Amino acid sequence: MTGFPGGDIQVAPLGLGTSALGEVFGPLRSEPEEIVCAALHAGINYFDTAPFYGGGLAEERLGRALHGVRRESYVLSSKVGRYGVSDFDFSVARVGRSVDESLRRLRTDYLDLVYCHDVEFANGDEIVKHTLPALSSLREKGKIRSIGISGLPLDELVRIARAGAIDVVLSYGCCTVLNRELGKWVPGFRRLGVGVINAAPFAMGLLTQDGPPSWHPASAAIRTGCRDTANALRRENVDIAQVALQFAVSRKSAQVTLASARSAGEVEQWATWLANPLPASQMAEVMKRFEPVVGKPW
Repeated sequence: MTGFPGGDIQVAPLGLGTSALGEVFGPLRSEPEEIVCAALHAGINYFDTAPFYGGGLAEERLGRALHGVRRESYVLSSKVGRYGVSDFDFSVARVGRSVDESLRRLRTDYLDLVYCHDVEFANGDEIVKHTLPALSSLREKGKIRSIGISGLPLDELVRIARAGAIDVVLSYGCCTVLNRELGKWVPGFRRLGVGVINAAPFAMGLLTQDGPPSWHPASAAIRTGCRDTANALRRENVDIAQVALQFAVSRKSAQVTLASARSAGEVEQWATWLANPLPASQMAEVMKRFEPVVGKPW
């Protein structure tokens, strides 16, 4: 367990992201309550969501699944600013409404953390001058405890972290067997006193047996490389997702890794994998298989 950035809550090294609860990766294979119950049973106590995931569906499902669970026993984060594929609004008025909407859907009266969602699609100056102060005001009112930003370009996360008052950055897809850039930026975040959350250890489906969804931006060459590696590992009775999860969670780049599941069985499998990791020598050999596609931009 580790101290949660921006607060004194202790969280497990693996958290549950809920994009899958919004069916971003396709229909669920288990009921939402079963997925969340499996997470709690596995010791997961950090849950991250967003209005963007299914247009509020993920928040509604997560709120329903956590109903009756002692609020102080888990950490809950959501986001503001992104509401559709091309629907962004980081204005002060929308931030206030968005947090209230999330609180209603999640059936709670406070959020432990709120991120500005995908800040690379916003005007960074607006985030610093207007959005972050709006969130700070909501913190003073007791609606949120900590403030963060999320996005893909690490240089943009650093730029805003230097200019604005934040507690946490959420980086996705930059601490995987394909992209290992996050580790290079962590010392800078730490000097700023900013915590780091790593999301998407499976590279949004690339590092799974099922493969990525049709909307994934990876090139055909990267998709083929990952599929071929997955098939080769499967012949050796190793799941590519196990390698991906073990790699991400074992890094020192982030205090928490967030992964999203479409079934309770996936969460149960994660717990088994983390309790029985692949030997270091085997992981070293597996890492060599990814060398042709490591660092290739999406």
